[in-house]
Amino acid sequence: MKLGRRSFLAVSGALVAGAAGCVTGDDNGDTDSGDDGSTDGGPVGDDNSGDDSDENPNGNANDADDDQNQEGVRTPDPEWRYGTGGSIAAVSNGVLYGREGFANGSGGVVALDAATGERLWGYGETGGYSSFTTPVVGGDVYVGYGDDAIGSGSGYVAAIADDGTEQWVTETGSVYEPPVPHCDALYLGSDDRRIYRLDAESGEVAWSHEVSPPEGRAEVSVAAVQDGVVCATTEDRLLALDAAEGYERWLARPDGGRIRSVHAGEQVYAATRSLVAAFEDGELQWTSDRTGGSILAVRDGAVYVSDGFQFAVLDAATGQERWGLGTDDRHAVGVGDAGPYVGLREVQALDSAGETRWQRSLDGSPIECLPPADDGVYAGTDGGVYRLDGNGEVVAESPVGSLRDLLVADRVYAATDEQLLALDL
Repeated sequence: MKLGRRSFLAVSGALVAGAAGCVTGDDNGDTDSGDDGSTDGGPVGDDNSGDDSDENPNGNANDADDDQNQEGVRTPDPEWRYGTGGSIAAVSNGVLYGREGFANGSGGVVALDAATGERLWGYGETGGYSSFTTPVVGGDVYVGYGDDAIGSGSGYVAAIADDGTEQWVTETGSVYEPPVPHCDALYLGSDDRRIYRLDAESGEVAWSHEVSPPEGRAEVSVAAVQDGVVCATTEDRLLALDAAEGYERWLARPDGGRIRSVHAGEQVYAATRSLVAAFEDGELQWTSDRTGGSILAVRDGAVYVSDGFQFAVLDAATGQERWGLGTDDRHAVGVGDAGPYVGLREVQALDSAGETRWQRSLDGSPIECLPPADDGVYAGTDGGVYRLDGNGEVVAESPVGSLRDLLVADRVYAATDEQLLALDL
């Protein structure tokens, strides 16, 4: 599985550590930030016909019955394959949204029928040095665009209707993180050193707030919007802006270098490379240097955080470590209702106190992601996708190689560099 070129912010409820691209979702649509490379392209709403070509046979449904291996594990064939790889982001109202890879596709946003894999429409085109953000579904489909020359100030945000029609385009600087929809508005940061509020229906700029990042960098990202406050980051600073008016409420520096992850709730938690810090109304509440990296979840009074090698569960009120573990190689983590799952070359299920509930070996290859299921967990490896039940037994598997993204919604959707697939696991 490939990490995107750009950093991502793990916002409320993210379930991934050590690998970008494995997410859980529902039919209202959840987003993912696996970046595929891309290049110059304007806001062109192209290919609304859904036509396929001989070189790219897309939307092929598979009617074969499920098979079982000798251990009684279901090994169903993919329900459909879409013959262009890329990344997947969300399912909403029976439509799967993602981005095509630029090597064998447009690099733009794509919408597929979630049941059949038929291409409904595509939007935009890129090449090797620019890309679209993950598309976000919130009424319309919203997407940002930018290039890799940070500070170039060249980019835009676009709204696309559910039939693929471009609704509006608003020029900004380059946009590297998805816009955040909230209460009929969109909030985003761009490399023109501004945070924007746009009207979600018209794209008009309600306000923009100029920030002053450290010399030489201009990446500004909105992490979350909650209770009338916009939480944004720029390099090593955390800002809170008034959502209605755009003025600065407070500014904080967590220390530890660049901010990599933010979670906004009753308190705002920020993780850098080496630490986690908690703020309330801009006042520092605590810091923990047990680990940094990505905040995976904040639930049941605990903060789950990992940098891929160190995993820690911190008390959300005090920052004290409840328990943690370290690994020699990069691990994946998923946080479920029964407790967290940690994977290297086998899956380890832990309870809320860090005690092992069960362990399971799979195909021997590194485990890239562990999105939890209602009664267990999914595991994505270099060799396939597996579903494990609440006792750690493998109940279904599919040999999907070179996995890039995994989305758990009404069914399991997988993305590789060569194709997108729907799996009945």
